Amino acid sequence: MVFSDDSSHDIRHTRKNLVEPHGHIVIPLKAADGIKGVMFLYPQLGYHPSDEDMQTLTSIGSSIGIAIVNTQLYQDVTLKSEEATNRARDLEATSQKLEASNREMESMLYSISHDLRAPLISIRGFAAMLSREYGKTLDDTAGFYMTRIEKNLQNMESLINEILELSRIGRLTEPWETVNTLDLVHEIAEELEPQLKEAGAGIFIAGDMPRIHCERKRLRQVFANLIDNARKFMGSQEHPRIEVGFEPVKEGCHFYVRDNGMGIAPEEQKKVFKLFQTLGRAKEKEGSGVGLAIVRRVVESHGGQVWIESEGLGKGSAFHFTISGQAK
Repeated sequence: MVFSDDSSHDIRHTRKNLVEPHGHIVIPLKAADGIKGVMFLYPQLGYHPSDEDMQTLTSIGSSIGIAIVNTQLYQDVTLKSEEATNRARDLEATSQKLEASNREMESMLYSISHDLRAPLISIRGFAAMLSREYGKTLDDTAGFYMTRIEKNLQNMESLINEILELSRIGRLTEPWETVNTLDLVHEIAEELEPQLKEAGAGIFIAGDMPRIHCERKRLRQVFANLIDNARKFMGSQEHPRIEVGFEPVKEGCHFYVRDNGMGIAPEEQKKVFKLFQTLGRAKEKEGSGVGLAIVRRVVESHGGQVWIESEGLGKGSAFHFTISGQAK
């Protein structure tokens, strides 16, 4: 703090009816991180501050400095709180829009699947009548066409059923129960045994698969789609191999289905879980482009995530997914 007898620059010289000043006192407004400003006091003529006055004024200056810092901190906290509130409000609005969009998509898929079923039934009926009444008179070429029509009708019916099933996930919930995933995967492997044998693929299931609380039907769809997907895309592998395993994680369960098949190019890996995506490797393979979309929807409805790991074409793939909740 500074006391000066020089009052020549005192602004009060320009004002009337004020007591004639005598010098001025400069009080720094200190805080822990430095000086936040200064305060000028203009005492009356003949006043000389004592040491005690100087200490008191210094203390007042420090208190004001701390008050300035606290005011700045309060303003910063208030601003950040407002920003956080606005972000939370924006996230809530985005979440509501996303939920509305998902409901709209589910409704659309449900409507599409039902709207397509009626003409499909009609086509199947006419094809059956044509085959029954004129089958004996058809030549080999016409017979081949009829066979292709029937095959395409089956594929179309399968696609409609998968779209309908996709629309139900999240909209219609199944009962939650404790599921022994080891028994579940063995059950799926037995059902797919003819297809696996045809592909020459061996399936290896880890023995430490846990029990988890989930929708059994939905979890079954996940494992069945991933195992069958691995079977479909083995390529020319001499010793096809599919592994199903489990890794404990801090919150929930981490499962994987790994194969040594065709692999997936890096630029296509982000597309595999999108609806109706049949990638370059799938052009000559069976598949509707719905199965992996079902996998993602089921996993997300169980509070988990799904992702893929593949070093590229010809190097196999590993599909990973998590389910929230502790293993038992």
